[in-house]
Amino acid sequence: KSSMPTPKVLPHDPLRRLAKNVWMVRGSNSFPLRRNMIVIRLSSGELIIHSAVAMDVPGLNALTALGTPTMAIVPSRGHQKDAPFYQAHFPDLKVVCPAGARSAVEPNVRVSGTVEDVIPTLGWVLHKVPGIKTDEFVYELPLEGGGKMLMANDVFGGPNSFEDSFLGRLLAPLAVPGNQFGIARIFRWRMIDDLAAVRHFAAELADVRDLRVVTGSHGDPLT
Repeated sequence: KSSMPTPKVLPHDPLRRLAKNVWMVRGSNSFPLRRNMIVIRLSSGELIIHSAVAMDVPGLNALTALGTPTMAIVPSRGHQKDAPFYQAHFPDLKVVCPAGARSAVEPNVRVSGTVEDVIPTLGWVLHKVPGIKTDEFVYELPLEGGGKMLMANDVFGGPNSFEDSFLGRLLAPLAVPGNQFGIARIFRWRMIDDLAAVRHFAAELADVRDLRVVTGSHGDPLT
């Protein structure tokens, strides 16, 4: 049984299409940091959810109109709170997480496997983020119709990560400098042990050919 309280559905935006068979839902927190759920539809019609955001009934109806949620990726121990919501709504949903996060995730949700074992079977490429204090990956996947997508968690953030409120504007300096896509100050200060390693990692990802979409779990994506 999960040790976490029942996830609360907080305000969220509707599904937004980023590319063919790729959508994003921008959700909220109890504090003014926005968070993103990414939805990938496979050729089978199955849906893969990355960094779950609990949705209201109209949102869930829109989601299931796209396909059947079959897998949820918990990208890190800090992004697991709404995974139990989806496993409760979709009992056959498989949950996967990085091996290093499994001990923190498993008490709260049934974990079917690790991303290291499961994700490569989809034909996706795993890029383990170096130089940080937690296990986290960037997922490289092909887009239907051509091109590739990079799906990150906290290592990269986008513009408008914080809500446009008094507290959100007060916290905005913790996001990416210049309100751009990059490494958020708060992640750099709290989670990075080796900034040079992370910068080198980012430069290598920039060499991925035919890149069309880059997402993070906070802020606007690059398309």
